[in-house]
Amino acid sequence: MLNLKKSIYLVLIFTFSFSVELLYDTHSEISGFQFKLAGADLLEAYGGAAEEAGFLINYNPASNMVIAFTMDGSSIPEGQGNLINIDYSNDSSPCIEDLIVSNASGNHVAVDMTSCFSFTDGCHGVEGCDIANIAFDTQSNIYGFEFQVTGAEIVDVYGGAAEEAGFQIAFNSDTGWVVAFSLEGTPISSGVGSLLKIEYIGEPCLNSLILAGDGGVAIESFVSQCLEIVEGCENTDECGVCDGNGDSCAECESLSEWGCNNNSYCDWVAETVSCSGLSSSQCGAASGCSWVSGGGGGYGGGGSSYCSGGTGEINGLCFEIECEDLAQDECETDSGCTWIPYNAEGDYETVSCSGLSSTQCSAADGCNWISGGGGGYGGGGSSYCSGETGEIGGDPIPSHCKEAEVLGCTSVYADNYNPEANTDDESCEYGPLGTLSFHNFDYIN
Repeated sequence: MLNLKKSIYLVLIFTFSFSVELLYDTHSEISGFQFKLAGADLLEAYGGAAEEAGFLINYNPASNMVIAFTMDGSSIPEGQGNLINIDYSNDSSPCIEDLIVSNASGNHVAVDMTSCFSFTDGCHGVEGCDIANIAFDTQSNIYGFEFQVTGAEIVDVYGGAAEEAGFQIAFNSDTGWVVAFSLEGTPISSGVGSLLKIEYIGEPCLNSLILAGDGGVAIESFVSQCLEIVEGCENTDECGVCDGNGDSCAECESLSEWGCNNNSYCDWVAETVSCSGLSSSQCGAASGCSWVSGGGGGYGGGGSSYCSGGTGEINGLCFEIECEDLAQDECETDSGCTWIPYNAEGDYETVSCSGLSSTQCSAADGCNWISGGGGGYGGGGSSYCSGETGEIGGDPIPSHCKEAEVLGCTSVYADNYNPEANTDDESCEYGPLGTLSFHNFDYIN
């Protein structure tokens, strides 16, 4: 006998509903509105001032959209109260989004959401006015800022992280300038958010932006999509220079005369030059000059490298301008150079003796100027600064550009000699001497 057992399962599903009021505080009459409920499931929309004014209220649980408007020209008077009741389920973090409000003329009313379920009208009832958030995205704390709004008239500026940080905010409707700063030194913390809100008429776009960091130091930044402030550089050239033109990493020796003369990092040379002080590449290109490698350490050699000879002829070649001859802007964008700011304290600086001028060499403790002389009763060769490193300081140090320090082995006799290095880091390695054979010696007793 076959026994069949039937089991009946009763599944009970409980839906918990919640209710909230959408509050308004306006100086304008309301003749229609729409919004979307985010973060929860819409169940129903009803009541409030909208129902009292005879509005036709429509809602769609599938899209979470609510639309209400008048059919007979009636409106909700200016003031404050409950606009409409909203029932929802799946309580999490519900919030009103994409709120649109229209007045009795059918025109858009600028609204400012003061919380997820409350709003006020902005622009003090000014016709055609709207509200926008000025966003920011920075890795640095902001201690102050200024910018000019173009393309629109400013009605008011307020709120955002600037107001939360206690910034003093000022604006000029005639010029479009907005300035904000902290009197107490409290910054806006780095991150992403709303810097402040702006009420405007027109199509606003930010220009002439200045962001101030700690100590008033400017923060490199730019404006994205007219209303977003971003820390960093908007346009970087192939050399990695912000707003650069690619000149700083150009190979000078490959440029034509025109290209060389139009590159602030290069110099076209076609003349009789003094061998003394020429770089190795210039010295090699100058007929009549000879580069002398000083070497050092290991198995011999010593002193600094220099260009020997009296004068030489360079016939139309493009050379890279030495760091010491670059202006500050070029120096700071040349990866091979370092800009040294003015130092009134005169801190001592360790420098390589090689390549120093006679004045610099004389001022550097540990360096010695060698006068090459020439002709007459003796002497020859070029003058140069001898020694490894020296100390310069004591007196105020003027701002200047110097070659960036490159550590490595500077001995040409070492197995790991680095021709790019300008500062020896004592890493030189030398191979074995090999085997010395002694034979055919007669010993005399």
